[in-house]
Amino acid sequence: MPRIIDVAEGDEYSIVEPGLEGHYKFIRMNNNKSMVLREVETNDERVVSYDQFALMRGRGSARRIVRDGVATNTDAFGPFHLLDGDDPKVGIKERKRRQQMRKQMTRARTLYYYMRRFDSQPAPSTYAPKLRRFLKDTSDEAHKYGFDWMPSTNVMRIALRTHGKPGNRNLGNIFANSYRHKKSHWPDWVDKLMQETVIYYWRPNVRMDTAESYFIDLFNERRNTHGVPDLKIPGRSTIRGWLNKSETKELFAAKWGKRNAHKRFVGTVESIKAVRPLEYVMIDHTKTDLWLRITDAAGNVVGIRRAYLVYAIDVYSHMVLGAYLTFEEPSVHSLMKCIKEVSRPKTELEEEFGEAKGATDGWGKVGTYIIDNGLEGIGVSLQTVLEAVGIDVIFAALRTPEHKAHVERMFGATNGLWHQLPGGAQGGKDKRKLSEDDARDAAVYTLPQAMRKLCRYIVTCYHVEKSSGIGIAPARKWSLGLRKFGRPTVDDVNTLDRILGKYKRCLLTTHGIRVFVERFHDTYEVTALIADMISFEKKREGRGLGQTATIWVSVFYDPMDCSFVNVLNEATGALVRLSNVFPDSTQGLAWSLAKELRHFAEEENLAYHSDEERARARRALFDHLEQTGKEDPKSSSRASRKYHAESLTLAAGNQVIEAEVLPSASGLNGIATTLPVSLRRDHGLAPKGDVRGGKKALDAAARTREKKKAEKQRLQEMAERAATEEADLSVRKPIIEITGPENQSVESGDATNAGTVTDIQSYMARRAADRSRRY
Repeated sequence: MPRIIDVAEGDEYSIVEPGLEGHYKFIRMNNNKSMVLREVETNDERVVSYDQFALMRGRGSARRIVRDGVATNTDAFGPFHLLDGDDPKVGIKERKRRQQMRKQMTRARTLYYYMRRFDSQPAPSTYAPKLRRFLKDTSDEAHKYGFDWMPSTNVMRIALRTHGKPGNRNLGNIFANSYRHKKSHWPDWVDKLMQETVIYYWRPNVRMDTAESYFIDLFNERRNTHGVPDLKIPGRSTIRGWLNKSETKELFAAKWGKRNAHKRFVGTVESIKAVRPLEYVMIDHTKTDLWLRITDAAGNVVGIRRAYLVYAIDVYSHMVLGAYLTFEEPSVHSLMKCIKEVSRPKTELEEEFGEAKGATDGWGKVGTYIIDNGLEGIGVSLQTVLEAVGIDVIFAALRTPEHKAHVERMFGATNGLWHQLPGGAQGGKDKRKLSEDDARDAAVYTLPQAMRKLCRYIVTCYHVEKSSGIGIAPARKWSLGLRKFGRPTVDDVNTLDRILGKYKRCLLTTHGIRVFVERFHDTYEVTALIADMISFEKKREGRGLGQTATIWVSVFYDPMDCSFVNVLNEATGALVRLSNVFPDSTQGLAWSLAKELRHFAEEENLAYHSDEERARARRALFDHLEQTGKEDPKSSSRASRKYHAESLTLAAGNQVIEAEVLPSASGLNGIATTLPVSLRRDHGLAPKGDVRGGKKALDAAARTREKKKAEKQRLQEMAERAATEEADLSVRKPIIEITGPENQSVESGDATNAGTVTDIQSYMARRAADRSRRY
């Protein structure tokens, strides 16, 4: 079959086909039915097959823009010309614009009708009498189609000359060459001033009224310079209209930033969608709009603060799988606390509310977490923890709440709850919405009380009410999804406990591991770790012969507890727990408070070298934080938050049992006062260790015992001899001493020297016989 296509010499096409984008002009048709197109800008010729060109024409990727030297102007006419001009919902200016568009449409369609009728005549002529007669005859028929307006002969001649050629006329060409904006009636220097004002307005931090005043001041100055002092100045509404119409993406980006310009001008992408429960879970945090009290044991107010709320929302059902309130700033610890809650059944909610239509059944193993790209979530820590249990992580785009639309919507719904409670206040940067009264004065709830209010709202309201986003209650959709797809669970949920917290690479030696300034050590565990991972030691970093091994290891530590760390044994894949060298006084002590404790101890001269001394310093810090918070509960001091974190070490479950008993001789009355030795710390006799050195060591120990026994006997004999000599001197008669140099030298000096020499020789002999001494 012959392949015939509607193409002629001089036709121009706009092609958007990948690999062939550009503006082309048709040149010729080859004998093999291929077509030659020449690019207008580069004059490069491209050969396109008939089938390819026909396919591009059929699907609209090759648009004809010129036919027989006449522009088609297919993009000049759009649906905005058909908008309802009498719509009462639009403003006055928009209504006038639409009515004007409708008049232009009617006029263009009328001209198009008359021109096509003119071209269809056997002998068309623009001679005035004939053209006038044609218009009059055609008008009777045009009225039947609603074309009430009849063009004059001059308008008809201009239209025939301007809008295409016979057989090649279109409505788009009429719009492209008619109704053009009239030339500005303002002088050129005013148009130039307006351009300068536009550039000035789109600078950062320039307000609309400032730009208007800028234009008015320069206008008054330049109209005198150009000799037209009576020229009327444009009104402020006119200037404002010029500035608003000048908005483009590039100018908006220069004023407000590229990100805001992108969000304003560029279409959004499709949000993440899930087809089953737990496929995607969004997790994020925010600062609540509710002031909460921090109280001491007696109920006195220590501080008033706003808490942070962490949510985990299932994308499929919009169920709240995890909720966590804390005074601590966002960190890996708060995110992991919420993640642990997602992976475990809500037993405490089931005990309080029952099944509640499935509203307390939100838990399981998540396929992928969508986490905010804040500093508290990114990095190795969270990814390592989740990948250990087979969970993927996607980080949302920076400063783009739309990426986590479901959890952001839940934050807004929860704010409605906070605003109804005492101490609730409108948040955000807009200070105009703040009330005159200080919301902190009305605060009555503590953190646990607010958490109970939140749980009640989630279970009894949000989960069982119809959601506009999914058209069904979240608990209902969750239950239906579980029946259809099942509930995946984590293989070993205890893994989340063992690797909870932050990640750090540390150096393992025979002295243990030092994380920041805290040291963690256990003789047996450290020995086992070194034995397993000695092959991982970097030989260049190794120390000399007889020195400790040095191995870099992966450590997980809880930001809220510096009493232990978990070390990854890379040889076996197991996690080994090492305790702090101060295990008792660091129990439940946050790392931030441990740092403050060191500074506090230095300032107060409370140096500690043992568990007991550090516990005393910690108690002194706790009292100091309590007193500081009571001095000004409304202050922004962090003392109240630190006091609350320290008070959590006395968590629910620590019980103190008081009992009244009758007096007895021992005071026990059957009350147990001790624990087994295996459960007590630093009590009881240490067991003897194995003998090192074998028979040689035993023989040396026996010789040492003999020497000590001989030395003890010698000292005893010397004491007896000294006592005997004192008794002899007491019974002798006094001797009159004769002075003189001769007698003194013979009788006293020589005798003394002789005795001294005898004693030294005896001492040196005994010393030489004692080989146990070092000299």
